[in-house]
Amino acid sequence: MNAWSRHLFLSLAILSSLLAWHQMIFFADTLGSFYTDEVANVQASDSFLTSLSYKNDRYGYVYSSGAAVTWPGGLGWKIGHTMLASRISCAFFSWALFLALGVYFFYREGFSILTAFLTSAMLWAVTITTPLAMPYWFGFMYDLGELNSILLVGWGLMFISRWPFLSAFIFGLAVWHGKLIYLPLVCAVLLGDVLAKNFPVKKTLTQLLGLLGVFILPAILWLIFTCFRLDTHTIHSWLEGQLAWFSSMLSKHKPLPQVFSHQVHWMDRFSSPDLEWSHYSTGTKIKNIILSWGAILMAGASLFYLKNSTGLVSPRGRWTSIMVLLCLAGYSFHFFFLHPFMWQRHFQPALYSGLALWVFWGTKWVIFFQNRLKMALILAVLLILAMQLVSSLKHPLFSTTPTYARACTDLRALSCDPTHKENLPHTIIF
Repeated sequence: MNAWSRHLFLSLAILSSLLAWHQMIFFADTLGSFYTDEVANVQASDSFLTSLSYKNDRYGYVYSSGAAVTWPGGLGWKIGHTMLASRISCAFFSWALFLALGVYFFYREGFSILTAFLTSAMLWAVTITTPLAMPYWFGFMYDLGELNSILLVGWGLMFISRWPFLSAFIFGLAVWHGKLIYLPLVCAVLLGDVLAKNFPVKKTLTQLLGLLGVFILPAILWLIFTCFRLDTHTIHSWLEGQLAWFSSMLSKHKPLPQVFSHQVHWMDRFSSPDLEWSHYSTGTKIKNIILSWGAILMAGASLFYLKNSTGLVSPRGRWTSIMVLLCLAGYSFHFFFLHPFMWQRHFQPALYSGLALWVFWGTKWVIFFQNRLKMALILAVLLILAMQLVSSLKHPLFSTTPTYARACTDLRALSCDPTHKENLPHTIIF
């Protein structure tokens, strides 16, 4: 690549990042409050940064998104003392972690640093720019934890070949102090990594037990630390509360009896007004399918057609892809056929896993057909930039009217209460 091409690539990456930030700042400013979890998570992360006690007014010490993925919200609150500052801090952390992970991944795949940076910047642009944006993409600005948890899982995958026990520890942070819903995924990845090494049975079991021990270490360290910070009675209450919360979530998401009824055709499920799915736009429904069932078919076909491509995919890459594919199938089957509400937020782990499969195998196909795809990639970059520009022209940088994000300056005041009717968003954006 000559100097002119390098400067062009760098300029495109910077321009894409600036346009992405225009989009994120506008949404951080104009989004209404998220019912319950946003304020609770910011309160908990603010409490953690102040007193190392992860506690909020709504749930106490019980949490669904842990400190490892929500601390940016508390940091932003301490800096700016508004929900807008908290959201921008969340956006910056997710964006920076995503770009760093993308650059590291693409560089390992043989891309130059500049090309890896441009590719990562464009990939971020795709995930937040209409009409290609991820369903419910702005959830990370609410400090909800799904995106940051999968990014931690991604970093664990990057390190697993050299430092498997470090990866297991990062996976533990992503699950125990991030989102528990990633538990099936990371357990499957750890199992796949051990199987890929083709050890004898005894050594396989020993390695697996060692990795699982390190995986639960973040939870054990948190309990030990909290015991020193608080009294044993509080720890006992916290464990009971956390287990009760998990139990209530499992009960709430238990498949409804009519799902298994022979009198109700399963297709009727998707038109039911009781399901969030029926309120999605056509584009959102298509993206849900492409990122789930589409990713499964694509990854399965890629595993078959590239199985003899020497050096293109390692045994570890194949095993990891298979395990992620199986978990994605499980997540997707539950969401489409069993979930009693089909809440989009609960499908985020599957969507991010599907995106990861598209990126992983898409990169392999680009390398496989690199000489034939150069022009197509250039046109794709220009198209993404055009969509970003249109989106930026459509939205001002900040809203000209007072917003919830700017009015929320006290986490315990009525102006920040997400259950107060004046703070509830009038529309839901998907």
